[in-house]
Amino acid sequence: MQIGRGSGGWLSYPTLMNLTFRYAIAYVPDARATVEWFARTFGFETRMVHESGAYAELETGSTILAFASESLGEGNFPGEFQRHRPDEAPLGTELVFTTEDVQGAVDAVVRGGGTEIAPPTTKPWNQVVAYVRDPNGLLIELATPLD
Repeated sequence: MQIGRGSGGWLSYPTLMNLTFRYAIAYVPDARATVEWFARTFGFETRMVHESGAYAELETGSTILAFASESLGEGNFPGEFQRHRPDEAPLGTELVFTTEDVQGAVDAVVRGGGTEIAPPTTKPWNQVVAYVRDPNGLLIELATPLD
């Protein structure tokens, strides 16, 4: 796979065969409540909720959006990890959902207890983009499709 041009020409790295991006997992205080919020706010189908409530998944298309409890994260990672908090600066990662009705999606987030960070704005590449945060503080981009 060629990924960029270095001083001696194109840089190549081996391609990993059969590699598929399947899950995105966010660690949150309450996985069950978070999956319910995303299902209610955006209409995603709940794929599963573990009986403990510590892990839950949403069906969002080809990638599964999952939430795990912070206590599960504490067990998975040696040392501390940075938590999402609505009263602190957002982490440097965002979830992106596309829709033809960006303003309507922003309104749904705010009605559901989330926060608008940046209103819908048309970017130079002609895409409408807005930024919101869910009640946990997860950063979400809402944008019109580019396809």
